[in-house]
This record gives sequence, C-alpha cells and structure tokens, in this order.
Amino acid sequence: MGTDQETFINVSEADEDVPQEKAHMDETGDEEAGVHEKFITELTADDIFSMEFYGEQEAVKFYSNYARWHGFVSRRHNTSKVKGKVVMRELVCNREGLRERKHLVRLNKIREHKSLTRCNCPAKIHVRQNKETKKWEVVGFREKRNHELTLPQFMHKIPKYRGLSEGDKAQVDCLRAQGVRTCHILGYMLAQKGGHQYLGFCKKDLYNHFDRRKRARFQDWDAFAALCYLQAKADNDPTLFAKFTLTENGALQHLFWVDGGSRVDYQCFGDGLAFDATYKNNKYNRPLVIFSSLNHHGQTAVFGCAIVADETIETYKWVLQAFLEAMCQKHPNVVVTDGDLSMREAIKHVFPNTCHRLCSWHLYNNATEHVKNSQFLKDFNTAMYASFTPEKFESHWKKMTTKGDISNLEWVKTTYVNKRMWATAYLRGQFFGGIRTTSRCEGINSFINKYVSIKSSLVDFMHSFDNAVRDYRDNEVGADYKSLYTEPVMKTTLNDLERHASRIFTRKMFMNAKGDHISSVSAEQTDSEKLFIIRSGALSADCNALIQLAGKTSEDFVESRAAIDQLFAQLKKKHQPNGMHIPFENEVGDPTLVKTKGAPCKKKLGRKRKCSYCRKTGHTNPKCPKRIREEGGINEMSHSAESECNEEDMDNVDASLEANDESPSTTIERTTMNDKNEKWKGSVVSSKKPMKDSCGTTQNCVKNEVPKGPVASSKKPKRDSRSTTQNCVKCSLKPAPSIAVLPQLVTYVTS
Repeated sequence: MGTDQETFINVSEADEDVPQEKAHMDETGDEEAGVHEKFITELTADDIFSMEFYGEQEAVKFYSNYARWHGFVSRRHNTSKVKGKVVMRELVCNREGLRERKHLVRLNKIREHKSLTRCNCPAKIHVRQNKETKKWEVVGFREKRNHELTLPQFMHKIPKYRGLSEGDKAQVDCLRAQGVRTCHILGYMLAQKGGHQYLGFCKKDLYNHFDRRKRARFQDWDAFAALCYLQAKADNDPTLFAKFTLTENGALQHLFWVDGGSRVDYQCFGDGLAFDATYKNNKYNRPLVIFSSLNHHGQTAVFGCAIVADETIETYKWVLQAFLEAMCQKHPNVVVTDGDLSMREAIKHVFPNTCHRLCSWHLYNNATEHVKNSQFLKDFNTAMYASFTPEKFESHWKKMTTKGDISNLEWVKTTYVNKRMWATAYLRGQFFGGIRTTSRCEGINSFINKYVSIKSSLVDFMHSFDNAVRDYRDNEVGADYKSLYTEPVMKTTLNDLERHASRIFTRKMFMNAKGDHISSVSAEQTDSEKLFIIRSGALSADCNALIQLAGKTSEDFVESRAAIDQLFAQLKKKHQPNGMHIPFENEVGDPTLVKTKGAPCKKKLGRKRKCSYCRKTGHTNPKCPKRIREEGGINEMSHSAESECNEEDMDNVDASLEANDESPSTTIERTTMNDKNEKWKGSVVSSKKPMKDSCGTTQNCVKNEVPKGPVASSKKPKRDSRSTTQNCVKCSLKPAPSIAVLPQLVTYVTS
C-alpha cells in the first residue's frame, strides 16, 4: 500500500553476509533451506516472531513499513536501558491509549478541541537485543487492531508519511530565492510530480518549511549577518560605501549603503534627485529610504538605500549627510519629495542651495481629500502644470479660489504659501530631468516587495534589493545596445539632419524629441495659420517619401492611389457628412435658413404611422395597395362606358382622323415605379390619328395632350366638378378612349 510495488522481506537462515536491510529467520529448521522471500503483506505472526534485526533502527523501519502497508501508523512507546544504552524497544499503533479526561472537561480552553484519534488500539511489537549475538529479536507481537484501516487513497494525508525530501527542499529553496511565491511553487511541484497523491507533501508542509528556514537562518544575529553581507560585497566591489549607527544597547539603529555602480550613475545623472520613505518590507517595520532618478534613457536609476529607525529631522540629516559623503559632496540641483516636514527641514540644512519641489501626485491626492470641489481640482491641476507667468498664476489662483468660496480653507492657505515648491510658474528655469513625482521610489519599493514580505530579515531584504538594482541595470544595457547598434526609420526628407540627431540622442530621447518638434500639434490647441503650415510641412514630407516608393512600379502606384482615394473619401465624409460646405478660417458664411411658415416640426412618436385608407402600417395613402386595386377597377369600368359614346361624336372623331393622315402615331409606355429595383414596361401603340376640334385644329385634352418633346408630365388628368375628365378646350368633345390611368409613373414617347 502507498507505492506501485510492495516491499518484500527476505526470510532465510542466519547468514552474516546478508545485507542489513534484510531480516532473518529460521523458517523450516533445515540447514539446506535457502532464502525465502515474502511480501510484507503476506507475513504472519509466526514469521514476525522468528525475525532478527541488526540494529534498533532497522526494527523501527520494518514496523513502520509494516504499519504503512497495513493501513495504520506506528510510533515509539517504551524503552529499557542498561548503563544508558537502549536494549529493549516497544513500538505501538499511533491510536494506542486514550486522551486524558482533564483535557476534555477543562472550561477555560480557548481553542476548539482537536479531533479524537486515540482509541486504545492493542497492536504493538517488542524487540530486544540478544546479549550473545547482539542482534535484535522479536519477543512480543500483537497483530489485532480495533479500528478501521486507512485506505490507500488517503495514505498521503497522514502527517507521518508526508514531507519534503532533500531534493524537493533544494528545488523549492532555489525557486523561493528568485522571488517565486509559495503558491506558485506548489503548483509547479504538482505539475512536475503528477498530482497530490504523488507529491509527498501538502501546502501546509511547504509553508512550514519556509518558516523554519527563516527562523533558523538568522535568529538573534540578523543585524550582524547583514553587516557581514555588506563586508562580503565590499571584498568584490572596493567602491562600495556603507555607514551605520548603533543604539545605547548595541542594537543596529541606522544603516546606509550604496555600491560602486550607483555612485558612478549619480555623477552622470545626479542633477535631479527623488527620495521617499516606505514601510512593510522587513520584519522590524523600519522605514526604507530610496534615492533614485532618471538615466539617459528615461529609465529608473537607483542611487542608494537606507534603513532608519524613525523619520525625525535628525535622522534625515544623518541620511543626507551620509549620502553626500558617498557621492563626493556633489549636491543635486533639484530634490523631489512627498512633502514630509522632517524631510523639508533636513533638506534646508544639508542642501541649502538646492531647489526643493513637492511631489505632484501626493499634492493632488491631498487636494482631493481636503477640498470636495471638482472644478477646483481641475483648476488646481492646471495651476500645477500650466506654463504660466507669476502674474497669470496669481490671477488664475484668485479666480479659482473665489468660485467655490474655498479661499478660507486652511489647506488652501497653506498650499498657497508653499506655491514656490509646486507651481510651474515659479519653478521655470530649473532642470528637473523629467522628475515631477516620487513614483520612481514607489516603483522600486513595489518591485522589491515581489521578493520580500513584512516577515523578511535584513539579509533577505538586502539580497532582494540587489536583485532589483541588477534588473534595472540590465534594462539600461538593453537600451544602450538598441541605441548603438540599430537605426531608427527616417520620416522626413532631411535624412542627414535626422540621422545626425539620432546618433547624438539615445533612442528613447530621440523619439521623444522627434515627436515634440516634428509633429508637435495638440488636439486641445486652437487651429491657426502657423499650425496649418506645420501640419502641411509634415504631410508634405510623408508624401514625398511615399512618392519615392510608390512611383517605381505600376502595382505600387495603383495600390497607393487607391489607399489615398479611400483616405480622402473618409476625411471628406468626416468633415462634410451631408455634403455641406465647411467654411475655412476667416471665411464669412451665410446665415442659417429659417422656415417662415408652418408649425415647427414635432418629434416623431414611438408608434408607426398608419395608412388613412386601410388603417395598416408600412405605407401611406398614395401608395396603398388596396386603394390602387379599387381605382384600377373603376378606371376599367369608365373606359368601357366611354367607348359607348354616341354615333355622332364618333363620326366626328373618325372624320378628324381621316383629315390628318400625316400626324405621327403615338406610342404610350407605362412603367411601374413602385419598386426602384424592379421595373416593368408595357407599350400600347395607338394607330388612330389625333382628332380635330370644330375649328379644324388638332387638340387633345388639356392634361393628356401629346407633348412635342419626347417625355410628357406624369401627373394625373384633372377632373371637373362632375367628376368627369375635362373635355377638349375648343370643340368640347370628349377625349379619345385611353388606357386605365393608375397612380403610377406614366411616360409618353412620341415616335
């Protein structure tokens, strides 16, 4: 039980050449009997009574394996000693005995009782050392148990049968040293082993292992180990600088250190300096002070670190003086802090000629806490970053404080007094190197917290801090390689000038400068003639580069031309959505047209409009299918009635037709336009000649007369007061019979 293959025991006659891990017994009494092997689960009580062991630990190991394969746990119980040497050992089941009653009836117990595991199980084994052979013999064995045995699928949950092996400990310690979290280490080991049943330990065992390592490594001498760690670094780095102080009791009070690489970086990039204090990165809850700035790639550069006992003025004075001593007394031009009063006083004493700026991020957060006015916060943000003159700043501040009647707030007054430490109007002319906040220090602390916790020792913290500095310097090496061995894409026609600038600046700074000066157009700025010229120049440069590439082959030309046409159509649709003309700057436009008659348009209701004829939705009265069908039937009836006119009128009509034989015939085409996608055309050709009126002239009805042009009006013929079609103007004859006129488009073509 517990593994794929059961352990077996060698049962044979006494033989001194048999390895120690094999037990011996005389099973048959026959000297010629050879070695007889049995699985441990097949051993009987008689087999165990006849076994011998070479030592006490061998007997303990055997019974432990025997218990595991049979589904219970063994433990040591009683021993007998002679002259301080163990000569007898009793091993029992771990459920032997009962819990004392006094522990069950105690009333002042705070924690809940643990589950009962003892049931007075009688299973046990006695082994004793033979004085003559010095071997351990089984003198007592009881196989009977009074509890259920543990099933194989639960054996890995028993505390005695689980734990980290030496190989597992070495592997998890390496992962922990690189900052991998405990839960992720457990997941990695689970994937490697193939599941919890094959892992050999649980989550609690892993956490306990790390806690024991921490307590055992630097217990009661953590500070001394930290100083030894710095001394070992100094042996490899002669330029490392460290300084510390002790309390009256001899305990470590303040500690400051900086390596040689940071000292060199400060000489290059030490014009601007930002430092801040953070907590919760060591088990002593000591404040951590980090000095940082930006390098030539715009990346974080770490200048040093200090662990102090408190945040008093004297403490910060000591830290800044130690920093100056390490940096060869080079003062920074500007210092950015979070506004701590102790820091402010210490900077005045140690850096008297340095410009002190307050962190913009902390200042804005304080504004949101003390002033609950959104408009003020917006104006305050403008006052911090806008490039105002001192006079314009004063007018802006007066205007923004009088809006919400907040000029009497204590925080507003204090902030205005310190305006020279945060307003850009009073900080113009100072080089800050892109530093306006202490966010770099916060980022370093956040990065270090990936490796350490509040329970970490000083040595663990210092090791994690060195790892963070190592990663930041590797980022700088990668940026140097990109700047030295690669070239950016040239986007202007001044290739020589642009390439020369790319070789002077680092890649990051070149891209920033290129974006600021070549296409420095802000969406918030008002369009002007100057900005239009700048945009035109930038677009012209891009177009010239496109011409050089797209004009070489016809395929590239067609593709580029299509893309330009598509872009032009998109911009035209964006700026002229309805085909409206948008006036240019300084162009005078016409006033907006206003309707002079009629009521204003009402908003459309949610319900759909119904036809006034059939009361259905989806169409209106003029296009009502029901009405069209009914009117079509009426017109056909009217046509048949009109064809039965009196003989006298018909004779006049025939006479008129015969009198004018040369009149062209008329072709009538009817086109249905209800659907624009489907058109049906039918033609009816009349062979009759146009009739003449009583005056002898050719005349048709007023609205249905044949036009002289190719296309006539499609309007319906007017009806008189008796609902009949109008007659001829002069002769008052009824019009000639025609096709039924439907409410559709009717065209007449004269051939």
